[in-house]
Amino acid sequence: MPMSNSTQQLKAQQRRQQFAELLQEMFQLNQPELDFGLYRIMHARKDDINRFIDKDLPRITQDAFKGFATQDKTQIEQALEQARKAAVDAGFDPEASPKVQELQAQLGNNFDLAREEGEVYDALLTFFNRYYSEGDFISRRVYKDGTYAIPYQGEEVVLHWANKDQYYIKSSETLRDYSFRLNPNAQPAENPQRVHFKLVDAEAGAKDNNKESGDSKRIFVLDSHQPFELIDGEANADGERFQELQLRFFFRAATTDDWTDASKKSATAAAQKKPPTQDHLRAIAVEQLLGSNSVLPEEWKTLLAQPYKKADGELADYSLLQGQLNNYTKKNTFDYFIHKDLGGFLTRELDFYIKNELLDWADIAALKNDTVRLAPLLSKIEVIRSLGEKIIAFLAQLENFQKKLWLKKKFVTETHYCITLDRLQAHPALLQQVLDNQQQREDWHSLYKLDLAQLAKDIKELSLDELLEKPQYRYLMLDTAHFDTDFKAQLIATMEDLDQQCDGILINSDNFQALNILSDRFKNQLTSIYIDPPYNSDASSIIYKNGYKDSSWLSLVQDRLVASKAFMNNESIICVAIDDAEYHSLKEVLDSNFSKQVGIAVVKSNPQSRKTSGRFSPVHEYALFYGLSASAIPKSIGSDPTKEARYPLVDKLGRYAWMNFIRAGSNDLRVDRPKSFYPIVVASDDHIRIPKMDWNDDTMSYDLQEGISETETLVWPIKEIDGVQVEKR
Repeated sequence: MPMSNSTQQLKAQQRRQQFAELLQEMFQLNQPELDFGLYRIMHARKDDINRFIDKDLPRITQDAFKGFATQDKTQIEQALEQARKAAVDAGFDPEASPKVQELQAQLGNNFDLAREEGEVYDALLTFFNRYYSEGDFISRRVYKDGTYAIPYQGEEVVLHWANKDQYYIKSSETLRDYSFRLNPNAQPAENPQRVHFKLVDAEAGAKDNNKESGDSKRIFVLDSHQPFELIDGEANADGERFQELQLRFFFRAATTDDWTDASKKSATAAAQKKPPTQDHLRAIAVEQLLGSNSVLPEEWKTLLAQPYKKADGELADYSLLQGQLNNYTKKNTFDYFIHKDLGGFLTRELDFYIKNELLDWADIAALKNDTVRLAPLLSKIEVIRSLGEKIIAFLAQLENFQKKLWLKKKFVTETHYCITLDRLQAHPALLQQVLDNQQQREDWHSLYKLDLAQLAKDIKELSLDELLEKPQYRYLMLDTAHFDTDFKAQLIATMEDLDQQCDGILINSDNFQALNILSDRFKNQLTSIYIDPPYNSDASSIIYKNGYKDSSWLSLVQDRLVASKAFMNNESIICVAIDDAEYHSLKEVLDSNFSKQVGIAVVKSNPQSRKTSGRFSPVHEYALFYGLSASAIPKSIGSDPTKEARYPLVDKLGRYAWMNFIRAGSNDLRVDRPKSFYPIVVASDDHIRIPKMDWNDDTMSYDLQEGISETETLVWPIKEIDGVQVEKR
């Protein structure tokens, strides 16, 4: 039996509400408390987006279908209800009544505006849900159940990954401390009331790795044993120090022990059986710091309990502490990618979705002569396309703005120079300032283990020229970070052609942004580039979303390799270090971006091997060499006294060195690996061999199966340590 019009309208309203909630999430309008980065831009357009969701969306849909809606649908429904009642009054089944059947047929063939509107929302919800995931748009072009279609233009081999058309933007994101001021308008001499969220004990490997696994997602947990400490802040211009509040957090997987009695009462029974979520833990932190049992000083509690001011200027119904906790916890988990062309990508995907899933050729063929039913179908498709394109345009504007910010060359916030003291010999006044700088002296002690007492004595007794004649002082490196801007300006003024004299540049930056800012200055000038990207193994994986570990890594490497090409010329060579975890993926990326593979070297990186997730213990890594043309030919690295000293022996094959067969490090004793304790036969002519022997399970040792001649000696892995013989392996 067809659903009543009121039921269809209710279902359409529910679908529109579901779609509106998805749009709210995609535009991040459900996060009014976030006021960092792109979220400020999104909030600025909140009114436009809300107007589209609440007013334009239903109006556009209804206007598209109103020409097909019949005037007498309500009358048919009323007549059907009367016919059913008349049949019941007459004492027979209303469904068997010819009149009821006729009216049902009319109603079934009638155009239902609510039903069509609901199907439009349902189709759009399905489409955007497919591509949107936690703040990012991921390519999931469904061809059929369980099968995805990928772009392919006839290449012999194509490398594709889920985030290929996106910039990976988490490369410099670490779990940083977070600070804010409770008195933001404080003058230099006034107390700013600074608060710091301090990460005090991230799990091993977590500090620079925000990876997540389904069973042990790491989140921020307030240190319940020592939730805060009061510290002295840095001195202001008048030398005065104000007290600052430091709130202590762990970054680890939550456990059921993290629940408090109060927080459990507000959680569902099902939630209580699991570890608390980040939302729960934020509430727990607020309770522990601002609740009645908190020992936080009242002055700080009062200030932190003030209402939080949201990005739109309105006061929230939660505390300032809660709002700042929202910013802190979510800033480290949002935004992994920026799409390079979100508008074009979603428009192509929408076209594919409509043609592949909404337009059924069999249905169209069956309705080719029934224009009354075909016209609404085509109109529905057009409405889906029109609304989809409007939403895509909104999303693309925001994504393109974020992309412009990402690609914009960043400002240099701070520049310092490191210069050896011999360059200041002709400028005694500057040299004296350097020698008098206590921070610089402490830096020398830290870097060079310089005897500061002896330095002070020499400064007092020797002239500046005599001081610089001493080799331990002449090439000490001064760092302008320890000096004010006036000194730095005077120092730079003494240097002719400063850019040419600088023989090295060290940049502290996101690597992609550093490449962008250097590209014009060093275009085509570098002869060699060496990079050592994160290997993305279990021990060194990058920050990634669940399920996108390898895909995120590929996007990170791809864009940075492409950017590095601007620095190379036809003879340049780039070398990339990697291990087995991403070797094959890296090679595919290099093959697709560089025209010549110069060579691949296997590097023996750890003779004692390293642990992996598998059963093998590799001792090697790889160095992949590539160039832009056939002119990229490696040169000889030559030799020097240091290398020759490392390999002091020479034979017809070249230089070599002996390595001790006795194991060092952990698990190096006979008891650790009994079968690794065996002798080596050394002949008088220095030839060595392993004797014939069989393992004896009773004695847990080897039994020799051959005799040893008088010209041979058995050598066992035994060392003497403090007069005691130690059996090694």
